[in-house]
Amino acid sequence: MPKPKYQMSKKAKIWYFSFLLLALAIIIFCMVNTSGRDGASGDPKIAAWVHTQYEVEARLKAPSTAKYPWYESRYVQQDGDIFTVTAYVDAQNSFGAQLRQHFCCKLKKIGRRKFQLIEFRFF
Repeated sequence: MPKPKYQMSKKAKIWYFSFLLLALAIIIFCMVNTSGRDGASGDPKIAAWVHTQYEVEARLKAPSTAKYPWYESRYVQQDGDIFTVTAYVDAQNSFGAQLRQHFCCKLKKIGRRKFQLIEFRFF
């Protein structure tokens, strides 16, 4: 019987098998963590926070300059299907000056990740 040209050592086989297991674990982890992701991780308060950012940016002169605080649950109040988001945004005005504007946005949840705007105001 002819001898194979290349034979992997036992150590190389272990490294190869370990690498394959690690790659498989990473692929499974990524698939699990990205399923159902479109701005919200299943938490309706986070979905309301993300939707509010779209509403705010629709009203800004320079939406690309908008900077929001990190999400905190204190910014979003929930009363059944009604969400009230009160926070602030730092953005440039029409003269290029960076300003902080506080806002309040009231939304009604109409789907899993869909909201209807009830009220919006800067103050």
